[in-house]
Amino acid sequence: MKTTTNFANFPRFFHKTTSTMAEEGAAAQPPAIHVVTETRNLKSTPFIIPEDHNIIGREWEDWLDGIEREFRYFKITDPTDKKDALIIYGGKEIGRLEKSLPDPMDGNAYEKLKTKLNNYFIPKQNKHHARYQFLKEKPSTGESITAYTARLREKAKKCEFGETNDERILEHIIQTIDNKVIIQKTINKKWSLTQFLQEVSQIEDVNRQVKEMKTHQDESSNIAKVGTYKPTSSRMRGGKQTKHRQPQEYGTQQKCNKCGYPHKQNERCPAFGKNATSVTNGTTSHQYVSHPKPVVQNNNKDQPTQEKLSLDKSEKQKKMNQQAQMMNISRKLLQSICRQKRSATYPIQRKQS
Repeated sequence: MKTTTNFANFPRFFHKTTSTMAEEGAAAQPPAIHVVTETRNLKSTPFIIPEDHNIIGREWEDWLDGIEREFRYFKITDPTDKKDALIIYGGKEIGRLEKSLPDPMDGNAYEKLKTKLNNYFIPKQNKHHARYQFLKEKPSTGESITAYTARLREKAKKCEFGETNDERILEHIIQTIDNKVIIQKTINKKWSLTQFLQEVSQIEDVNRQVKEMKTHQDESSNIAKVGTYKPTSSRMRGGKQTKHRQPQEYGTQQKCNKCGYPHKQNERCPAFGKNATSVTNGTTSHQYVSHPKPVVQNNNKDQPTQEKLSLDKSEKQKKMNQQAQMMNISRKLLQSICRQKRSATYPIQRKQS
């Protein structure tokens, strides 16, 4: 008996097609989880308090600017994270001050820590002291005027010059630099600080380029001198190429083979162009010319010469004669004094007798 199945009476979920089941399975899967990891290793070194109290505030401001720059680069915006990073990378002293200093009333966690550290490290602003420090500034050795101006701008921030800030900086530059040409141009043309810096930067660039070109020319000329140097010369003799020495320029004296006396090698020999007498010694013959013997200078200053000895003897003889004359004079004076005493006492003795 053949039976038929009526699928219409089956539950509804049996009528689902394969495509429909695949779509529902894809929809039932959980969403993908993306894990994002970031490495945020700051490069700041611990803050070290300098021994000079006058520069503590400036050093702290520089260090704080550096670590806040890293906060912006690594996109650290949470106040708690910034506070913890400031304590961790600031060192033990920052951690100690965070616990001991009182917290201000306003601000988040990072702003409170930053405010109380600024109050501790940065001294109170005093425009009179800042202007005193500004007027003490002078250009360093080898420092360009552009770099000197940038340093003055940094100092002038605390001086509260107001609208006359650029004028005060330009006046101080004119009073402290040594370039008279630039000073005259600035005064005659009434330059502002911006015009002054434009002209000075051009002049400094030109001077730097000229100096570099001059150094290069000197080096190339030295190389050319070394390349054209010829230490020896050669000539053909008997079909062979021989080399002879160049005359030496130093002042050593050696015995000459022509005249038989020592003289400088670059000095002309006295035997040149003169009649010489031939002297035969065994198998070889030599020619000699009457040549005055060289005067030997006495380089030993301590060794006395004959002339000096004679002068010393004459001086000693003079001293002895003077001493003898003084002794004769003193003896004569004593004799005369004794005679006077005797003549004064002798008549009295005769009267008594």
